[in-house]
Amino acid sequence: MTDQVDILKLTIPLFPNEDLRGRLNATVDILADWHYVVFEGPGHDEYPESGPVIREVLQHAIDCMGAVRRGARRLPKECEAFKTAKDNINEYWAYEAESRL
Repeated sequence: MTDQVDILKLTIPLFPNEDLRGRLNATVDILADWHYVVFEGPGHDEYPESGPVIREVLQHAIDCMGAVRRGARRLPKECEAFKTAKDNINEYWAYEAESRL
């Protein structure tokens, strides 16, 4: 997966749509840092299997690229898995930065 993520990192700047670049960069962050996140399953039970979340995150990125390709005015609303993973990773890095002070 690392090779594909590296290719995606190099490709993102080529997309003219700024919002799409933001979503794709967030997708790369999620894929690169997923092991720092505790994913919650139904009923907010923690589960170690991130596969279902990663699949939803990737599908969201594909949906965003499709929307831009079709000429949609807006990207699809962030799916819950994408938003939660992105927020959890941002919180983790903020916590790490605070703990180093």
